Amino acid sequence: MNLGGPLRHQELEPLIDAGLSSVWLRAHQADEAAMRSASRWSGLLRERGIPCIRSLALWSPDCGDGLHLRGGDAAPAGAQVCSVSVHSMAELARAEDYPGASALVSPVFAPTSKSSALPPLGLNGLRALAHRSSVPCLALGGIVPERLDACEQHGASGAAILGALLTTEGRDALVAWLQRRSGAVRLPSS
Repeated sequence: MNLGGPLRHQELEPLIDAGLSSVWLRAHQADEAAMRSASRWSGLLRERGIPCIRSLALWSPDCGDGLHLRGGDAAPAGAQVCSVSVHSMAELARAEDYPGASALVSPVFAPTSKSSALPPLGLNGLRALAHRSSVPCLALGGIVPERLDACEQHGASGAAILGALLTTEGRDALVAWLQRRSGAVRLPSS
């Protein structure tokens, strides 16, 4: 979820109850308020046993959360890298350099939460990366509950969802999918 976005704890609660397995907190830049918000979310998630992954802007050595790296980001010493942005085969190789990390493959479809200069990879692009990967691939970009099964059929071991979380209808559809699958979806996992 984007910090500073409209999602509130009570809106995430039904997703956690339905089997959401991890949460990725992201911000491209962080001020003190964003860091406090990240710490608050991390604490709430930790209480529920839900792993939290932070973007580099929100990560600190003492946060106790995993780290997500975008292209060009360098991992600080001691950081547990949980996921790496992947848009190409070259970036997939970079993700494979971090033991235990997942490749966050994007954009699979045109994002619903923002515009992207990158062309969508489509399901065939997702499949090509997932089948060559030695790490789990998570689909990102335009992922709505109706596309989760297709992403899995094309090699994704999970998905990262943002846009669908911003509406009540999207959250309700994701809760229904999670309940139907008994929590099989894995948002960027450690």
